[in-house]
Amino acid sequence: MKTLFSSLLAVSFGFLFISTTCHAGGTALQPKRVSKEPKLAQTVLTIVDDATIRCLKKCQRQNQAVAMDMKTIIENCQRQCDIEKALEMTTSRDPKTKFDGTRLLCKFREKSTCNTLIALLKEDLEKKTGSWAFIIPALGYIGDTRATPLLIDLANQLDNHWMGREMAVKALGRIGDTRAVPALIEAASRFDTRNAAIIALAKLNDPRAAATLVSAIDPEEEQDIREAATAGLIQLNTAAIQAINEEYFNYSRENKQTRKRVWLCEILGRIGTKEALKILKTSLSDQDDAVRKCTKKHLSGYTSSH
Repeated sequence: MKTLFSSLLAVSFGFLFISTTCHAGGTALQPKRVSKEPKLAQTVLTIVDDATIRCLKKCQRQNQAVAMDMKTIIENCQRQCDIEKALEMTTSRDPKTKFDGTRLLCKFREKSTCNTLIALLKEDLEKKTGSWAFIIPALGYIGDTRATPLLIDLANQLDNHWMGREMAVKALGRIGDTRAVPALIEAASRFDTRNAAIIALAKLNDPRAAATLVSAIDPEEEQDIREAATAGLIQLNTAAIQAINEEYFNYSRENKQTRKRVWLCEILGRIGTKEALKILKTSLSDQDDAVRKCTKKHLSGYTSSH
């Protein structure tokens, strides 16, 4: 019956079954990749046991009156039942079954499992089985702000051997909760989390991050980090002007900071507000030819009325 059921699913909906990767109490868990895009990739589990078959049948009966085609109903029911099975596995007293269930649950990135994943993460931080490596990114992709406080704590961990710090910073960036801004600013001051923190802060559109983003407009930063910071500053618009202004005029005759100041000039020009253009006007007679050229380019339409 189990083989027949899985075969019918495969024939009807083109499911691709591959070799079994995990076993829980004799139950075969057969993952199938449904997308090659990292952000959207999920693993659908076809868990072929009597309990799952009963779950699928019950779910299909409950959805018969729903305005969806049968293929969609069965796919949705399969996902729902597979999540229920994975949740059941996470309650097992057997460490391997619990670990496998946790890992598989993370692949669904289902918002309804957020509290369960938070609890599993707290437990794993004590027992150190390694499932944190699956849970932290999953919480980021789920994007539920209930995970923010715990992820902030993990981002703030100063243990040099804590490999999850960068993962936590990335997860906070994906969630987009502004409560994480102070922790992300702090993370931007550390070598191992700086890049992830700058990218995260650039997405949050929070004025508190302006000075940190300006600090990333520097020749020593990687290009993608500078580009992320640039986008973040432009998004902040007027809220970024003060921080840009302070750095724009932070130079000397001996150290002209040409590249940095030209980049900041371009950002001011792209912001294009009255306040931004006023700052540019003050550098029309700048000692640095490259800065003057950038200023004139952006002030070509500037009139005395501004």
